Amino acid sequence: MALSTESITSDLLPTSPKTDSPLNKAYFFMQGVSALLPWNSILCTLDFYSAKFPSGNASFTFPVSFFISSVGFNFLMVYIKRGMSLNNRVAGSLALMLIFLILTPVAATSMENSTSGLWVCYILLFLVGAVNTISNATIAGFSGHFSQECRSIHSAGTGVAALITNAIRALILLASKEKNPSTDVKAIFIFYGVAVLLLVVGIVLHLFFMKSLRGRKELEEECEEDEEVQDQGLKNFKQQWSVFQKTTVLVIAMFVCNVQTFMMFPGVLFQKPTSFANFSWLIVLICSTFNIFDTAAKYVSFMKFFLRKEIVMGVLLVRMIFFVVFIWPVVNPNVALLSEDWFFLVMIGLFGFTNGLIVSTTFVMIPEKVEGEKKDVAGFLAFNAMICGIMIGSFLALPLQNL
Repeated sequence: MALSTESITSDLLPTSPKTDSPLNKAYFFMQGVSALLPWNSILCTLDFYSAKFPSGNASFTFPVSFFISSVGFNFLMVYIKRGMSLNNRVAGSLALMLIFLILTPVAATSMENSTSGLWVCYILLFLVGAVNTISNATIAGFSGHFSQECRSIHSAGTGVAALITNAIRALILLASKEKNPSTDVKAIFIFYGVAVLLLVVGIVLHLFFMKSLRGRKELEEECEEDEEVQDQGLKNFKQQWSVFQKTTVLVIAMFVCNVQTFMMFPGVLFQKPTSFANFSWLIVLICSTFNIFDTAAKYVSFMKFFLRKEIVMGVLLVRMIFFVVFIWPVVNPNVALLSEDWFFLVMIGLFGFTNGLIVSTTFVMIPEKVEGEKKDVAGFLAFNAMICGIMIGSFLALPLQNL
């Protein structure tokens, strides 16, 4: 989709490019929800995939399939941006995402307990992660044309996505009449139907937004930037190295934090023996506890007290304790205190809170170490440190599946 500057007369454009309307806020909030909805949908239903593929260790292998493509396609975004319009990168990716997402439980149901069915699910998750990254990276750059409030609303939407999926899954489990909700196919398709509906809302909002005068103006700017970005590859490489030298400790902290988190979550945490009646409710409880405290920390971390390198490094070192707290009771279910359900949930809350604290503070602090256009490069480095940490953590979790 191409727009020329003549297509919109200057007297029709908003006088203030940073004025935020309710449509702008609704748009970025919904795109934030859409950003994490696919992964959280998979995460909330790992009990279903574990039941369909008992030998597949879905809690460990599914994150790898999803995040390996997220990392790869994020580094390809410079080239993808050249060949795809903004509309295709957002609306098109969301459309493909909902198709791949709904096909995943279909494949698991029709090809259950088979190696070929498991690999089809891996491929579909790889594709979901790929188009999810294309959409997310585009919105992250697109939001730079708008106010800080819109970017904050977008960030809030990503946190709300996890809480929404947890709440929907809990309500569907409550309504299920099956003794083992993990095998309730009807409940699974209702859940994924709601997830798909939310993605449809994201697509409709995007198309509606881009028809607005504000959206059309930003689309013009985005198209102009697409032409400029083609000759900046080498320059960006040099800038990234220069920025990394000034932000090394914080970038590494972001990376290590996500390695720590995804070595334990979801795989090891889902292995902990508990007194809960079934695996489905255990997943909802673990995910809800982690996400509530993780989201809370993202607001607390904006207090100036936490925006210090010493705090980040201290919390990062303290988080090493969680490896003992979560692994030991899996190996020995009778260990004192660590095997108690209430203590387990308290530790998950702290695990989520410290994750949100480090991720948020480093995202804030890294761009502050540089000036001018290098701030954008710093944000890019922070994001890549995060997703690379997620991918490496997911790989390092694989040997822990046989505890």
